[in-house]
Amino acid sequence: MVPYVFIRNDRFDSVPSFQQQAVTFPHFIRSGPRAEDFVVADVLDRLTREAVSFVGEAASRQAPFFLYLPFTAPHKPTQPHERFRGKTGLNEYGDFVAQVDAAVGEVLGALDRAGVADKTLVIYTSDNGSYMNRFDAPRRKDHVEDPSVQGYRAEHHRPNGPFRGTKADIWEAGHHVPLLMRWPGRILAGQSNMEGKAKLELLDYQVKAPNTREFFAHLWKNDAYVVRNDVFWDAKVAEMVKTWRDNAEEWKKNGSDYPYHYLGSAKIFCNIGRAFGEAMVELQGVGRLLSE
Repeated sequence: MVPYVFIRNDRFDSVPSFQQQAVTFPHFIRSGPRAEDFVVADVLDRLTREAVSFVGEAASRQAPFFLYLPFTAPHKPTQPHERFRGKTGLNEYGDFVAQVDAAVGEVLGALDRAGVADKTLVIYTSDNGSYMNRFDAPRRKDHVEDPSVQGYRAEHHRPNGPFRGTKADIWEAGHHVPLLMRWPGRILAGQSNMEGKAKLELLDYQVKAPNTREFFAHLWKNDAYVVRNDVFWDAKVAEMVKTWRDNAEEWKKNGSDYPYHYLGSAKIFCNIGRAFGEAMVELQGVGRLLSE
């Protein structure tokens, strides 16, 4: 989305200086103002470097920290760095996904080097399903054969697994995404839970749970919450926004002395402090719900 700039703490890193021309898929870009230092193929690397640097600095302070890292990939523009091109045999999209895997590995490596991996809960998920279609027709040309085609034949790749549809569909592939967690010594490797969850619930659990044990009880065992069978629940979102509005000032007082960080334009701040029950939770986005 325009303008094409990096944002650091509510300020542009540099001012847009020229007009980006529209580009078709797979390097899909809308026309709009762009800064000189915003090089599409380098964006993922820059975000990764910033994250790795923050982990090192935050870990050295011997205090809790939170990093929200919304990668721009594998969202459009589907433009992997040159060093990843041709790595997967699945053309631009497949190579872009491989670059995301490598970027996540760099952040995990930073936690290891800082000696805080065992103290850090890592949550990895997506905001929606892949925009790549699945083609069932046996002879239909796909992304492997022509990078300008937005989809794969199932024999080549299933970007949304077994689910029907694609991003923006009401079919399950549009919104059913994986949620992976890593916390050595706290979460046993190989555990799985097939009950439906939503990312907003993670914030809800953090606010209500007094400590990490209760947080995982809520998240994994549903001790305090009724299991949902529905997918969309507007009333729940409205309830949570009201809770944030009503308690924002108190949370700020209790948690303002702990570091937080974000990368990207839309912001979710969550400072866990000494315990989840003492958390400062600040949601800012369209409408700037808490800051105004």
